[in-house]
Amino acid sequence: SVNSMRTTRATYFYRPYFKRRTVYNKSIYCEALIAWAKTLPNKRFFHYEKKAILGITELNLSNNQLTELPTFIGNLPNLTILKLHQNQLSEIPESIGNLSNLTYLSLFKNQLATLPESIGNLKHLEWIDAGFNQIYKLPESIGNLSVLNILNLRKNKLITLPESIGNLSSLAELYLDNNNLTILPESLINISNLYILSLSNNKTNMPLDVIFDLTNLIQLNLINNNLTSIPKNIGNLINLTSLALSNNKLTLLPEEIGNLKKLTYLNLDNNKLINIPESFCGLYNITNLNLSKNNLTKIPEFIGNLPSLKILGLNKNCFTELPESIVYLFNLRLLELNDKETPESLPKPMSMMQQERLEIDLRGILLNELQFPELFAFVRLGGGNLETMTSTKAYVGYHTLTNVLIRI
Repeated sequence: SVNSMRTTRATYFYRPYFKRRTVYNKSIYCEALIAWAKTLPNKRFFHYEKKAILGITELNLSNNQLTELPTFIGNLPNLTILKLHQNQLSEIPESIGNLSNLTYLSLFKNQLATLPESIGNLKHLEWIDAGFNQIYKLPESIGNLSVLNILNLRKNKLITLPESIGNLSSLAELYLDNNNLTILPESLINISNLYILSLSNNKTNMPLDVIFDLTNLIQLNLINNNLTSIPKNIGNLINLTSLALSNNKLTLLPEEIGNLKKLTYLNLDNNKLINIPESFCGLYNITNLNLSKNNLTKIPEFIGNLPSLKILGLNKNCFTELPESIVYLFNLRLLELNDKETPESLPKPMSMMQQERLEIDLRGILLNELQFPELFAFVRLGGGNLETMTSTKAYVGYHTLTNVLIRI
């Protein structure tokens, strides 16, 4: 009987009733867990005896087509890693808040609409991956996760974030891509250790001032958000190395962007830019600059003052000539000019042979030898052959020269 079992177990503990009951309940729990585990399609984890189950530190239940999680999942006192991704879970039981030693929680690719309020009890949690769900709201208790380092909420249905998110003092990486965010909480500025913030594909012209006061940011992704302007305080991001602003509706950039001295990657592809601010010449460390698919009518001479530049994308703009200063980009490896109107002038390849290797992409441009004799002479000098095609894009192919690969 239950009473006789309790009497027998009492001899093993100093405080019989409390500990006796705890051990008894865990024993029943182990049997229930084992029985439940045997019903799962993926049984890779459960080869343990009951005693071993109580001491496990990692539980992987991913890819099991689970539609619900039993409440007794919260009775694993030593669990540090819980993987529940790629199931069909619509909710997580509140008992998960009992996993006081949990450090990693993987929930991505389920059907979750919310996270349990008890998640705020997981004081040791460092990483939450809840991407690719249906989450529309976060519990206020999430702000209690004082050691949380990485929070992935990509591909959900979030409209707002709780103010308590500003209490995540240890947060370093925050991924909010592909949501429906219209506003960011002011408290976000308190996450002073944040160094990666990804907000792409929210498709709304949200206020950004609070972001540009996060001075320790290293990577910022704002792709495809219908942004029409960038505030001047972008110049505060002095530690930024990567800035992605493609697929927006920007027509101008503030001069303060030139303060981003550590920037190595800048993507402004597919906007409506009509010019480049002169402060660009202060971006000494930039190696990859994409200005394709804009409305640029002129490429300024100061583009030649970017000594570290390796990749320069200028496709599909409105300029008719390139500045002579482009030949001073001694580290340039790829110059993309394809799919634009026929230019009136191109950089002189002969003067660009000082580059160890350069690829000039001219695909889709209608060229003729009378207009660009130096270019064609250079191709011949390197032994390349031009192939005349019947299409309107007259010359296509690859021509490997002594030091330069020209794509025409």
